This record gives sequence, structure tokens and C-alpha cells, in this order.
Amino acid sequence: MVSPSLSSNRDTLRGCKNEQENVSTEQYKTQKKPRFSCPDEHQSRSCHHQRPQSQGPQATFRLISLRQFGLPKYCLLRKNWEFEAVYRHGTRLHGKGFSIIFIANDRGHSRIGISISRKLKGAVTRNRIKRIVKESFRLNREQYPPAADIVVTVRPNFSLNSPDSVTEAVINLVSTPAQQS
Repeated sequence: MVSPSLSSNRDTLRGCKNEQENVSTEQYKTQKKPRFSCPDEHQSRSCHHQRPQSQGPQATFRLISLRQFGLPKYCLLRKNWEFEAVYRHGTRLHGKGFSIIFIANDRGHSRIGISISRKLKGAVTRNRIKRIVKESFRLNREQYPPAADIVVTVRPNFSLNSPDSVTEAVINLVSTPAQQS
């Protein structure tokens, strides 16, 4: 059932060629603000919107302060010629499943590059190994050769699956030649 007022409104609209002829504009002129005023807004929001504490400069400051724990790009070997120089003139130490090749640099800090053979199947596996080696270097730079460009080459029989195990293997590898001298 349709109420009589709705049916009369439909009839008047059907008879008009332009539906906007029946819309009154006077109601908008009488209202001061056609939008919702503060008392009619959502009850949990305040009348004047305020930014939550987790946004703005404070949040940016927290993100910037976490960067100090990362591995900056200047600590990575990124160019092909940098890897080639280490491969040509570097000292090689062979461990179980990986090798470390390093050469002294004049930068005052160590840089690391990671080379993984594609014989180690799966990009996910290769990227995981890269993350583990980078994390080991980030947390224990003092255990790696100081002020050197270092390339870690990973072979398919690489079995270390935590930064601590990689660090332990590097300590054993780096300290062994020092004891022989």
C-alpha cells in the first residue's frame, strides 16, 4: 500500500517534464548552514575535529628514530665494479657453504656485498639468506674484518639459518688465520 501523500507526489512529478520545477529553493535560503551543525554530528566526535596523538610530527619522529637501527646504504657494496675489485684483489676465506672475500678500504668503515648462486633454487630462499647475512653484519660489525669491503659468496650447501649462526661461523673463519700467523 502506498500512502496518499506519496501517491500524490508521484502524480505531480509524472506530470512535469522537468522534475526540478517542483523543488523549492526557499528552504535552502532560510537555513543558515545547510550542513550538519555540531549538535547533529556523530556523538563520539567532538564539535571541532582534533588530530589524534599518533599522527603528525610525533609519528614522523618515531619513524626517523627507528632508522638508527637499520643498515644504511653506504654500508653495502652495490656496484658491479666494487664487487669485481674485491674478487680480483681480495683475501679469500672458505667456510662451510660460504666464503668471505675481503679487501681493505680507505672509508673507515666496513661494507658488505652478498653474492648467491642461482643454483640455490628459489628467489625466496636467496632473499632470505641475504637478509640473514645482512642482519648478522648489522648486529655484529666488529666481528667482521674492520675497514674492509667484504663479499660473502653463498654456495648451494649453505645451511645457516639465523644471524647468530652466521656470526658464529664468521668469527670462526676470521679468527682461524689470525691464530696460524
